[in-house]
Amino acid sequence: MVSAKGYLGAATSIAIELDHPAYAAVYLAAAEAHDLRYVTADSRLVRKVRDRNNRFQQMLVPLSDTA
Repeated sequence: MVSAKGYLGAATSIAIELDHPAYAAVYLAAAEAHDLRYVTADSRLVRKVRDRNNRFQQMLVPLSDTA
């Protein structure tokens, strides 16, 4: 378990960059910091990441792709 506190700065930047709520950006910031993939059922976030050329495209995995 990790504390979200250490990722708030990065999460704020990510939330602004993607125009998405900060709660999801915290998970992205933690995944990025630890070079991990982020599996999510948040279709809106998946769509935003896929529609934009950004560093999260390889990191984000839609839950539907894991079945």
